[in-house]
Amino acid sequence: MVVRFVIVTQTFPPVRGGMQSVMGALANRLSEYAPVCVYPDRAFCGEGYQVRYWPVAKPLRAWVKRMRLSLYLREDDVVLCDSWKSLQALPSSFSGRVVVLAHGQEYLTTSFAKRERIRALLRRADHVVASSRATAALVQDVMLPQPIALTVIAPTYSVDGEVIARHSAVDHVCRLVSVCRLEERKGLGHVLHALAQLPQQLEYEWLIVGGGEDASRLKRTIERLGLASRVRLLGFVSDDEKDRLLKAADLFVMPSYQVGDSLEGFGIVYVEAARYAVPSIAGVDGGVVDAVADRVTGWCVSPQSTDALKAVLLEALTEQSQRELFGRNAQHAYKEQFHGDVVMAKLLHVLGVTEKEECRA
Repeated sequence: MVVRFVIVTQTFPPVRGGMQSVMGALANRLSEYAPVCVYPDRAFCGEGYQVRYWPVAKPLRAWVKRMRLSLYLREDDVVLCDSWKSLQALPSSFSGRVVVLAHGQEYLTTSFAKRERIRALLRRADHVVASSRATAALVQDVMLPQPIALTVIAPTYSVDGEVIARHSAVDHVCRLVSVCRLEERKGLGHVLHALAQLPQQLEYEWLIVGGGEDASRLKRTIERLGLASRVRLLGFVSDDEKDRLLKAADLFVMPSYQVGDSLEGFGIVYVEAARYAVPSIAGVDGGVVDAVADRVTGWCVSPQSTDALKAVLLEALTEQSQRELFGRNAQHAYKEQFHGDVVMAKLLHVLGVTEKEECRA
């Protein structure tokens, strides 16, 4: 019988971000099955679960967590770590069940010393849950020749809203939306250059949500290419406004690709768009091909291939029936594969939990 879940994490609310949302959603969902205690890196007031935080300098955080956890943990607890890095905070005396999440780019290293460090820490884990097949392959590559229990589960625990019926616009303007951190690997700069080479009579508008180091460069590119009347940078918006924009969109655009050691492990926002029957233009690197099935729920294309990207954009902008078919397929995939309840059931199986009553007994 599971007694308690203990979440050891460096990523957690109130900081905003994909992994923060994942870990916050897991704390909420797991608290429906058993008592949950979270050991984060920052202060947060959780509802329905405990949060134990001590303000210390970053170099001391793992050590302080380890000391505190050595006093708190019981052998029938289940520990869930947000990444291999959080295993550093696990007391060596703990022999209970340990499950670690793997996202992707944290395994992108050619350093022998770092690979040995990851391998040594992962020996503490009973199971690794990878966000995508690509991430699972990275984990296996680091761990070879040592075997490790590994399961692929999409990290969409926070996406659980009802599906929304689509209504086609009557003004024939294709509405593109992007929601992401504005950085080079999201591929938005490549999209701007491709759009500038398409026929000018195409009717579209593109709204870009988010902030980041690439914002000023994207703004200059928009102005230089003469796209300011069609493309707008909105900056950060509320969750309600983000949902409103996705609901009104015809196409989600984020053809991400690998830049150095930076890689998309999955791409939760593709699934958020799919909830509204919005197809996506995604990349081909990392885990995005698990989130978007090429020519089924959208298009997967390398943004670094200008001709291929132009062809995909032209088709997506002009073939409304194709967009709507891919959008319906995406919404079906959301319900059957990526809904928060679906992926949570898979994780509970890995954690050894099948019924709420078992944990509350």
